[in-house]
Amino acid sequence: ANKFLSPEDIDRAAEDLKKCKLIVLQLEVQLETVYHAIEFGKINGIEVLLNPAPALRELDMSYACKCDFFIPNETELEILTGMSV
Repeated sequence: ANKFLSPEDIDRAAEDLKKCKLIVLQLEVQLETVYHAIEFGKINGIEVLLNPAPALRELDMSYACKCDFFIPNETELEILTGMSV
């Protein structure tokens, strides 16, 4: 079901999501949806936590930098940065 979550779903749930204090995200949904949720949180003053699991080299780190909390484990950090941790 995760792969079917879309940016439009975020928009449809906007009124309920605006009541949240924190949006928690991971990478089991489409990256487009993750990016949209991050932008939604920033626009609406909601803190955003991103757990980049499963780690994807395709993750646009500029979006990760917009998050209030970014919590990769060692393996995920190695995949995302291409560096040994």
